[in-house]
Amino acid sequence: MTLPTSAEIKATLLASWKDYWPVFITLLFTYLGWLALCRDDGYFVQAVGAAGVIIFLPLFKLQKNIWLYVTVFFLSGADEMWPEGAQWVAAFMGFEALHTWTASTVSAVILSVQGAAVSFVCLLLVHVFIFRLQGDASLLFKVPICVFFLLAALIPAFFSSGYF
Repeated sequence: MTLPTSAEIKATLLASWKDYWPVFITLLFTYLGWLALCRDDGYFVQAVGAAGVIIFLPLFKLQKNIWLYVTVFFLSGADEMWPEGAQWVAAFMGFEALHTWTASTVSAVILSVQGAAVSFVCLLLVHVFIFRLQGDASLLFKVPICVFFLLAALIPAFFSSGYF
């Protein structure tokens, strides 16, 4: 087996950049959000979110869907728009009893779950009432998963609520 030449390496890197540039930029913002935390809490959720972005966006071929990123940007501020809902989700999921979890970790998980639920409900309404059950129903499964991981990775980068 021969080693690849510099032209082959350059072509491979250029092809990967063309296909996956939104994922690379998302990871850059995740890293900047990681630096913005300046504490040890919330890193685990952000790392899981980044791993999910790396795995699920290319797997579902949603890495170049601009509406996914716009949705995540607006849902990142959901805690400021609906703080009572965040408290309800925390109580429902049992996070109030966990004293080992810090506020930023719980907030990131809650906002990610809220965003995935909101994206599922909105997609379900669009699928039923606009497309009249004609479209691909697999998006009802794919988009909330991608929104969950994107929110987990990007919440500290865009909106610093009182928890961060």
